[in-house]
Amino acid sequence: MFDIYYDPLLSSRVDSAGGNAFNMMQLYYQTKPTWNLNFVAADAGAGTVTAIDLSNIVSWEAAVAQDFTHDLVSGAMTADKTGAVTEIIADGFASEPADAGFLTLINGAGETEDIAYTSWTELNDVYTFVVDATLTYSYLNNDVCKFLDTPPMLRISNSDIDDTDKATGLILVTLDTDFNTFLNGVTGQTNGYRDVYFRIKGYNVSGTADVIALFKIRAYDDIDPNPQTPPGLTSNLYTKAQIDALLTYLPSTPVQTTITDDTTTYITLGVAATYRAFKVEFTIDVGTNYRKGSVDVWHNGTLAYVMPGGENTKPSAFAGSITYGADISGGNVRLAVIAAGVGASGKMVTQIISKLPVTT
Repeated sequence: MFDIYYDPLLSSRVDSAGGNAFNMMQLYYQTKPTWNLNFVAADAGAGTVTAIDLSNIVSWEAAVAQDFTHDLVSGAMTADKTGAVTEIIADGFASEPADAGFLTLINGAGETEDIAYTSWTELNDVYTFVVDATLTYSYLNNDVCKFLDTPPMLRISNSDIDDTDKATGLILVTLDTDFNTFLNGVTGQTNGYRDVYFRIKGYNVSGTADVIALFKIRAYDDIDPNPQTPPGLTSNLYTKAQIDALLTYLPSTPVQTTITDDTTTYITLGVAATYRAFKVEFTIDVGTNYRKGSVDVWHNGTLAYVMPGGENTKPSAFAGSITYGADISGGNVRLAVIAAGVGASGKMVTQIISKLPVTT
């Protein structure tokens, strides 16, 4: 995630101390980053920013576009319309409309008016726009219907904008750039990028845009773009290095060990020359009491150290104690489980959750 601070009063980005933000946000083709957009009131003199409460905002939409040029995209109405209407149906458009906006209707007499639409659906290239209006003029089948639009590189809908923390001014915006419209905006640039604009609007219950953020970002092409579909593998086989890397960070297979009372039991974790540290999760059963916990083990090549994490035993605590240690024996790092006075043998299941390698 990427933290961004924006002061609507200044109409500009700021940094976390209220000063000017000089770094330009970068957005790459075929990625899906989430931006943490913080709406704040900046005080550069005091070196602080204060969160702006956006609880009154009920919906959001955002876009990434090259410029502010707009075109009227023309289609044709598919039914007669007059008086009060709740929908306008039209087809023949060369591009997709915005989620909400305005339609321009023109009849055969040249009479025209603009009406707002709040949403639309599409079936077989026929668009049904949801409206709530009383028409001033009458329109016939095949009369002109237009919407104002230049397709942006990206449109980010309300479903991709998380405003859970809007009371503290924090809005999470997920930008999915795996679209041809984004690729078309950056293709052919000598340096592989284009400076474009990011804009987000927040609407109140009346449908009015109450908060807007607008700033420049840098959009990047890929050196090997493949629209919509990631490039295929050159081979279905992993190299040894890839396999070693996967095995290093995958959790181990759980191992069960018998813990004998008043005895130290050793569990081998890994080769000391290869791994510097281990994180182990475990369960211990003694009678009808059960313990769940974790432990960190690391070493300096000669001595091994242990730090237990949180533990909990239910329904009752064990009699006596079970403590932990670590050592290096035969080149291997071992976890030592020390049972004292528990009154019975137990079963311990361990799983290595992660291993950190020795530096090279």
